[in-house]
Amino acid sequence: MLLEKGLSDLQEVCKRLAFDSNMKVVLGRNLGYLSIGLQRNELSEAIDYVQDGVLYRHIIPMFWWKILRWLNVGRENKLDARKTRDDLLGKYITLRRESLSQGIDATDMLSMYIKVPHEMCKDDMFLRDTMFNMFIAGWDTVAAGLIWFL
Repeated sequence: MLLEKGLSDLQEVCKRLAFDSNMKVVLGRNLGYLSIGLQRNELSEAIDYVQDGVLYRHIIPMFWWKILRWLNVGRENKLDARKTRDDLLGKYITLRRESLSQGIDATDMLSMYIKVPHEMCKDDMFLRDTMFNMFIAGWDTVAAGLIWFL
């Protein structure tokens, strides 16, 4: 994020670069997350919240996070971001299906999965989960690698 004096956090810039490049490779979209203004991105925030909540579940005892989930307090209420993540990924899948049906060819991973004649690749939930896993695998590793390299 941009700091008050116009300085940039290098880790944030690497994370945004990895986000944009993985969006292009996996989903075939360019959201411009690494633009001059370093604006917010709803999908990126939702994924961060979900990952934070899942990690927290592994740290605290199971009975405690189940109580927190039941009360919908603490980091458990951040897991509601799953719906935002699922909705956005579902929207991208629908848009890609429409563009492919109109004859617009694409070479991203989502398009390749949609074109496969296997029945499993027709299921939006399978596509959503697979694309999310591919996206996370690329986003976190590329961002961490860039930070360590620099």
